[in-house]
Amino acid sequence: MKELSMTSKALLTALLCGASILLVQTCQAQSPDASPATSGTAQHPLDRFGNRKPGERLERLTEALSLTPDQQAKIKAIFLASRPQAKAAKENNTISERDRRLQLRAIREADGTQIRAILTPEQQAKWDAMQQNRKAGHAEKQ
Repeated sequence: MKELSMTSKALLTALLCGASILLVQTCQAQSPDASPATSGTAQHPLDRFGNRKPGERLERLTEALSLTPDQQAKIKAIFLASRPQAKAAKENNTISERDRRLQLRAIREADGTQIRAILTPEQQAKWDAMQQNRKAGHAEKQ
């Protein structure tokens, strides 16, 4: 069987991440009393990888986008659903650093796509501007 190119691997990873996130959300939506699990380390602003906790990210988004309580709950579920995938990617020592970054980017992009779908048109415009600013900031660092 032919070896997959790096781009093909990244696309496949993104598709698998997106599909698994959608599956988790579908299962949660079918169980009305299911609430997302919360982390036992909520008192710490950063996780052990130095990343923001879902609660902090959610607070920032709530303030920036004026999210409704329903939107907040949906976005929190997105963050919590993708957390195990991101953790697994960060702890995977069998892949290169470049592949790890590609996997994490695919997870973030899948999260972003789901979040954007929850937003109103006005919030989507703000979200798009926030994403452009974030990308511009990353470009300056490189």
